[in-house]
Amino acid sequence: MQREKDSCLAFLTIGRQEIPLFVIHYVAPQQLPVAAITDGIRNLKDNYHDFSLRGQIQSPFLVSIFKCFTKMIGHGLWRGIVDTGASLLILKASKKDPNTLKLHHGVPRNEVRCDKEDNLRHTVVGEYAALVLSSLLDNAPTQQWWESAMNLDKCRVNSTNITKQLPLKSNPMQSLIDRTNGPTRVVRYYATNPFCTPKCLKGLLRGGQFVDYLEDQLTSQSPQFELQPLHIAGNGNQFLRGTLEIYGYSFLVKAAESHAEERLEAEFDLYEWLTPLQGICIPICVGLLDLKTSRNTTLIYNRRTTGKMLIMSWEGIAVAHASEIVNIRHLGRRRSRIHRRLEEIGMRNVDLDLSNFVRNPGTKSLKLVNFRTAPDIISMRR
Repeated sequence: MQREKDSCLAFLTIGRQEIPLFVIHYVAPQQLPVAAITDGIRNLKDNYHDFSLRGQIQSPFLVSIFKCFTKMIGHGLWRGIVDTGASLLILKASKKDPNTLKLHHGVPRNEVRCDKEDNLRHTVVGEYAALVLSSLLDNAPTQQWWESAMNLDKCRVNSTNITKQLPLKSNPMQSLIDRTNGPTRVVRYYATNPFCTPKCLKGLLRGGQFVDYLEDQLTSQSPQFELQPLHIAGNGNQFLRGTLEIYGYSFLVKAAESHAEERLEAEFDLYEWLTPLQGICIPICVGLLDLKTSRNTTLIYNRRTTGKMLIMSWEGIAVAHASEIVNIRHLGRRRSRIHRRLEEIGMRNVDLDLSNFVRNPGTKSLKLVNFRTAPDIISMRR
């Protein structure tokens, strides 16, 4: 968990992946007693037709909701929980419109009774377990959702007050019910379609239109074929999974934030220079997708805005995170062969630490994915 002063973000960690699941916001029971929550919910129900409050409102109940909701929206999460120790407020953001928020109030000590065994699911442990399992199956936010979330009205929140316009408007009750005719389901964390093999990706490249097809696809705003976060990020970059609709195969995307774009472009130049080694010692680089220049647009994933990305082959997982027993001597021989090939084309001073390699558990292949430091790459481009 990533802990802050009065809240934390729950993660699922798988190797290098840090997958955010839901937000927990803590409030002292004396600051937000059960009666205050009950009154707050009643006021919402009585005024749901017009809840556009302006100016200033004093409500610890709404303050707690908005603090939790803000973190949920910021991380692209549908679920959160306000925990007072005496009661639980379960929050669920709408998957269609971030303006809509569902609430469920539970008081575990009053809900568990010996004559009703099904109420055991409303215990604190039961509610948190349900939150974890539901979060694992949640959909990934679409680009339309992110765009709406970024345009929500702003407000100022302190410990007891909310000032300016609230960024939330209550809707008629029917809008709080999920509809079945929504967009195609896209699982947040896992995908069933396999990554395209390097050999297959080379075959697709012969047409020369891979990047053009992908550009059209990503700007068509079709939720079914948007890029999906892999929750591996660092140094201004993050990795995503993409699927090209017309072929159905998946590939790896390395997306850069604005301050890392120059380094990404230099890395693309380096891949071009190392074309003879692509698919042998290093991943295959399909091309550089520049939505900023070609379409004057950017995309948002995990709160990070990106307009430039490398399209690459997936070559495996970091050696350090391989679950199977790896023969270090065998890895050393493969690493030495890669080193010799790099030196043959004039590439010197390569960091051959195993942390810079990935290994495919299926093919047992080893690929170098981090050849140089950022200053070295940028100086090569210049």
